[in-house]
Amino acid sequence: MKLTSKYFWCFALITFLSFSLRFEGLWTLEGPIFDEIFYPQYGLNYLQNQEFFYPHPPLANYLYSTSIWIYMTVSSFFGLAGTPVDFESINPMSYRWINALIGSLLFALTYRIAIAIYNNRVFALLASFFVAIDGAMIVDSRIATANMFLLFFGLCSMVAFSSYIKNNQKNLIYFSFFIGLTASVKWNGLGFFLMASSYYFLLLLVKYFDKKSVNKNTLNSELAENISPLNYSLYFLVLPILIYIIVFIPDVLFNTQFSFIEKHQQMMGYHQTMVGENEHPYCSSWYTWPLMLRPIAYFFESYTIADTGISMIRNIHLFPNPALSLFSLLSVIIMTISWIRLCFNWMNKNIIEKEFFIFSFILLGYFCNLLPWVIVERCTFIYHYQPSAIFGFLALAWYLGKWLEQQELSKRIASWLVLLFILVAFLYWLPIQLGIPMENVRSIGLLNIATDFILGSNRGDLLHDFYHVVTEEFHCQPMFYTMNFKKLADTLWGMDLLNCGIIFNYNKSAFRTNPTLDDVRASVEFYKDRQTIAMSLFSGSHADEVADLLSQMPSLSGALFGSSRKVNINSNFVLLKSTKHKDCVS
Repeated sequence: MKLTSKYFWCFALITFLSFSLRFEGLWTLEGPIFDEIFYPQYGLNYLQNQEFFYPHPPLANYLYSTSIWIYMTVSSFFGLAGTPVDFESINPMSYRWINALIGSLLFALTYRIAIAIYNNRVFALLASFFVAIDGAMIVDSRIATANMFLLFFGLCSMVAFSSYIKNNQKNLIYFSFFIGLTASVKWNGLGFFLMASSYYFLLLLVKYFDKKSVNKNTLNSELAENISPLNYSLYFLVLPILIYIIVFIPDVLFNTQFSFIEKHQQMMGYHQTMVGENEHPYCSSWYTWPLMLRPIAYFFESYTIADTGISMIRNIHLFPNPALSLFSLLSVIIMTISWIRLCFNWMNKNIIEKEFFIFSFILLGYFCNLLPWVIVERCTFIYHYQPSAIFGFLALAWYLGKWLEQQELSKRIASWLVLLFILVAFLYWLPIQLGIPMENVRSIGLLNIATDFILGSNRGDLLHDFYHVVTEEFHCQPMFYTMNFKKLADTLWGMDLLNCGIIFNYNKSAFRTNPTLDDVRASVEFYKDRQTIAMSLFSGSHADEVADLLSQMPSLSGALFGSSRKVNINSNFVLLKSTKHKDCVS
């Protein structure tokens, strides 16, 4: 790639984004945060010769131990830090830097996989860009967990495997090595093994049942010759298991309370006890992950700036880029339908198109990393979706890349609009992913469309869920907009959801004021110790009439004003001047 190439500069920009997003302000977050109380602690245990039990394979702990040792050695050389006494005294950078480095490199591995399965730079650059800016990838790269190590070694195995299917036989050895390391981080890394195995058996089917494809170079003859059950046994089973056992040797020698077999029995027992949705507050089922229905709150801090009195928060939530996740899911669905059509062409017309192998690689990667979670009974989390998500990015990059290269203007515009949505979502949620301090949001409201639909469906439990999410996870006051104040007030405050406000329509003409003006007045007075806020005040009246209407409800907490017309804005100012005793929210 020439230095002047536009593709080079695109790759350079993605590189900058990936590294800067993962290292920016990494040292400002005081640790440990969330699962950082486990992985780095176990790494330090190796250095301090303290035995421990860990419910996963040990490779992540080795890496954190190495990370802390390197940091402390370099710091000691420059006179910046000595030998740590305990985990709490360690600078979080000592164990975060290696995770951030590994996470920063994922985009490059994705680029290499994309080029291997379909030699198109637009496709590869788009896929790597999505990995670089995805919210879940960014957050997990900045917090010391095992997830990035699993993705790194898993994608390394996919790089080797994708190179192999391009007829590079020696890369099967590299695949064996990296898939063994992937399983040595966490067992769910075996989703990559399942993907490669499924694809390998697909090639076996092509080899034995469609000789014409080999002759037509749809399946390379040299590759076909190397595909055999014997090779599978060696490179997919024997060598990876050997690597896995070798990785365990230092841990078994260090933690002597259990043998290799006993350690695995203990690990299996641990995971079998983590059963049920209620085992952890952030447990979520596999089908909720692409829709981001249960994000994870990694960190929350609330403080006040002394000189100004301004309330600030730092908030870190793990969830994917919403636009990227939804468009990726849509792309996977479309690609699945296209793949089924390609299968019918193969069966009916004896034709295997090139896209069949590309789609098979992407879809097997997605579903082999996702669907095993269907049968898992233990508590699962949204970060388990990350291996599948990368293959979803490849699916989206395929379609966007194709459309961007089309002559048809409408498809190019549609592609750029999708990219714009993804970029806007990335920028909007970036403060929560980087933990950037923000001025505190005091309340979060549920719009009347949703509120009244829930009321009409007699699903007060959903209002209850919204209340607890806002109060417990976002530390804000819930606000509910409605056109039926009395019913909502009875539902909420009758359920003892007291720390919430209700915003309701109230005006002289009784426009969308339910059930009646008198009923609303009576309910406000009845719940006078609760926060009640009136809106839509100017329907059918003027400022002086609104002032008179408000004076009839002394228990009203406040009034909400909003206007799109100049005359109404002027009326708002008139009313605000005349109603000095009222608290107004504009």
